[in-house]
Amino acid sequence: MKLILYQIRIIIIQLFLVLMVNPFSFSQGTNFSPSKQKYLFAGGSFSILQTGIMNTDSLTGFPVKSEYRLSPGGSINAGYQFSKYFGISAGIGFSSFVTDISVDSYTLSFDTTDSEKQSYNRRVAGNEIKETQKVTFINVPVLFMFQLPVKSRFGLYLETGLNLSFPFKTEYSSYGTFTYTGFYPAYNALIKDIPYEEFKSDIGVNKAGSLNIKKICPELLSSAGLWFNIKSRIQLSAGFCYNRMLTDISEYTETKDFRLSTRTDHIKSIMSGSDQVKASSMGLKIAFRYIL
Repeated sequence: MKLILYQIRIIIIQLFLVLMVNPFSFSQGTNFSPSKQKYLFAGGSFSILQTGIMNTDSLTGFPVKSEYRLSPGGSINAGYQFSKYFGISAGIGFSSFVTDISVDSYTLSFDTTDSEKQSYNRRVAGNEIKETQKVTFINVPVLFMFQLPVKSRFGLYLETGLNLSFPFKTEYSSYGTFTYTGFYPAYNALIKDIPYEEFKSDIGVNKAGSLNIKKICPELLSSAGLWFNIKSRIQLSAGFCYNRMLTDISEYTETKDFRLSTRTDHIKSIMSGSDQVKASSMGLKIAFRYIL
């Protein structure tokens, strides 16, 4: 993952350096502009992205492993090219962030009382805990674009802007194997493997539910690549993109006394025990533009 991100950053930096070359240093006899230098346009884009939701400082110190997943994204937009080089667009779209999370082991102990009001220390041990988190957003992107014509029908582009992302569907599914025991100090006894108070061993516990995500999540958008005109009014582009949520997307607030599972019929989302939750994506983006 880090190697892929490094390679994409190198490519973007190279494209950026090319874009910084003075456009007028090209031959004066070559026509770089399309048929119209100022125009309205409508279009759309489709992306295949490697997406990740990072749950940091989860489970009060237990290591969390994250595996990013591929997910699609897309948008429709309209804009105005107000010079040969600069333009702006806005639209509406969607994106999904999907991540598989695993925790090798988890332990917990806390003092409580049983159904007969006797005090005891409840102990929980879990292993092979796996969770899939998925958040789908409806987006409102606003983008600033820079195009550098190299030939009359071909050039480079760089665009950046802001997405206002509204969660449309949030879900998680978790599974783990847990053992529940109880230590009664009054009797100096450890109770296990009996139905009373669900003191059971190696029980598979699973849960599916909704994640608590903020109502609005601002996202930084960036992409760079190539564009070319295939007809007088149709322009295609393809490039790399990297997007990142600018703030914590989690709405969970009470994480200090987090308990992943206390009973055989319930397991919480790892996100609810995380101090900070970030989301990012990178991948390939293909877009088209129809000149009005």
